[in-house]
Amino acid sequence: MDDLRQLVQQLAEARCQYEQDREVIDKLEADFKLDHEDLLQAMAQTKTIRDDIEGEIRARQYSGADKAPAPGLTVRMISTVSYTPSTALGWAVENQHHNLLTLNAKAFEQVAKGLRLDFVIIGAVPQVTIARDLAPAAAQISTEMAAQRTVDAQSEVLRVAGYGPCTEGLVGIQDVMGFFEAAGREPEKS
Repeated sequence: MDDLRQLVQQLAEARCQYEQDREVIDKLEADFKLDHEDLLQAMAQTKTIRDDIEGEIRARQYSGADKAPAPGLTVRMISTVSYTPSTALGWAVENQHHNLLTLNAKAFEQVAKGLRLDFVIIGAVPQVTIARDLAPAAAQISTEMAAQRTVDAQSEVLRVAGYGPCTEGLVGIQDVMGFFEAAGREPEKS
């Protein structure tokens, strides 16, 4: 779990850095737009004209006989299929072409949940939701990690002093308190 906590902290830092970078870019873009407003307006007008002309060219009727009706234009024939979906569905069912039928999975799952069909397994899977603002989580993790480092350091001191899981018998609370009194400090409360 420590690696997960470290990942959350790293994500918080990365998000923070990204937001700082994004703010700089947004400011630069805003400044650019102000400095080049005339150019941007001219470009928008040119784009509108370009799109209109392209639309006009594409809207014309081409027979396909002339593969190059003008320099820079080529005409190719592409196949198209037109049908009424309900007729096609009926034909696929009638002719047992079940592989041509598609299932609206979202709608089916809603219905299946209510019907409790034998062939449907309804379960639950975990889905992680990451908080949008990870600053409080990162602060909490830093505090917890610092506290754990303190506990680890205290455990190491006790181990070096001969107290720990490898010693014979249990360490009494008086022994631990005596250790802290000898060190001239109070044990930290968790």
